[in-house]
Amino acid sequence: MTMPNEYVSRQAETAPAITAPARASSFCKTTIPRPKKQTKPPNPPKINTHPQKLGSFFRMTNSGVSAAAPSQVANRDIIHYSEYRGTMQLLPSQEDVTGILSATGALREGHFEYPNGLHSTQYLQVPLAMRYYQHAKTLSVGLSRLLRANTELRAIIPDLAIVSPAPGGLPVAFGVCEALRAKQVYWAEDGPDGKPARFRQFIEPDKGEPVVLVDDIIRSGRRLAALRKLLEDAGAQVVAVASIVYEPYPQVEKFEGLPLYYLARMEAGYDADAASCEACRNGIPLEKVWL
Repeated sequence: MTMPNEYVSRQAETAPAITAPARASSFCKTTIPRPKKQTKPPNPPKINTHPQKLGSFFRMTNSGVSAAAPSQVANRDIIHYSEYRGTMQLLPSQEDVTGILSATGALREGHFEYPNGLHSTQYLQVPLAMRYYQHAKTLSVGLSRLLRANTELRAIIPDLAIVSPAPGGLPVAFGVCEALRAKQVYWAEDGPDGKPARFRQFIEPDKGEPVVLVDDIIRSGRRLAALRKLLEDAGAQVVAVASIVYEPYPQVEKFEGLPLYYLARMEAGYDADAASCEACRNGIPLEKVWL
């Protein structure tokens, strides 16, 4: 079939014009930015590289755990912590720990009389700091890392029980257990003499179960010593003692044969009674504390 010439010419008039493609360089041209001049990075935060002694480390023997002689007690490796924003790495230093305790009101200065009659110008109540989640985590994780640094303890973590004399040491015990991923936490109930005397009903240590005794602070150490005896009489094996703060009384339990770990050691001055207390002679108001 042939198309009329008129129809063909009309189609040619209405068809869109086809133009030759433009050169690629005319519309694909891009401008490549010149690299910026490298600027010198800001100076890093100032790092304190002074070694901090964060607790007495002890040697382990094949026959069991034994304390090292004083000359063999080693400092921790150099602990680095930033002086900016209170950032801490690896372990909190002595200054970090006392800073947390002071800021939360757990560490107080004044004139205090303890239940045993001793007088002191310093009072420490670690649970006041453990109220705050971030501080509790910092202290508990720091203590757990001291324990984990012991290779023999690290090997038995899956079977490890964290046991505390209730109630002050419980927040620390749960925090350490969580950080270590240890097996369990439990505690003892006090007897008439105020020392751990029994466990909760249906809680019994397994024979040979490895146990770390944990508390918030060690002063006399008598409660932990009583707990150790209670556990060992039940067949458990106590392998270490740990606390956030070690603030020993003049007469403190030695925990013979066990490694002792702590984040900070404080030397509070004690007077035997009011007659020998300088603060009493100076008329500084006395505040009695019951813990």
